[in-house]
Amino acid sequence: MLLVGQQCISGNCINGQGTETFLDEGKKYIGEWKDNQYDGKGVFFMVNGEIQSGTWLNNKFDKTWTIEAVSRFLKNKYPQFTGFHSEPSSPQTVNPTFVEFI
Repeated sequence: MLLVGQQCISGNCINGQGTETFLDEGKKYIGEWKDNQYDGKGVFFMVNGEIQSGTWLNNKFDKTWTIEAVSRFLKNKYPQFTGFHSEPSSPQTVNPTFVEFI
């Protein structure tokens, strides 16, 4: 069951592979689900930049895997999974720096 502020934004967040966001906290889980819980391979992205990547069992982190290994696994098992994509939460501008050589 999703709590207030949690939203399944893609895939199957009950049994399968899906993405859940926490609207009020900015966190995100991308991975496998079983009985509406994190269960299988997945990655949890925290607002502070911390990442938990690996296997989950009954909504609890179980074992560490690299993000690359989780991504390969999900791509092989779920053809609709295209990988982990991160987009900036706000538009970013680049300020070029000019260096003059004399």
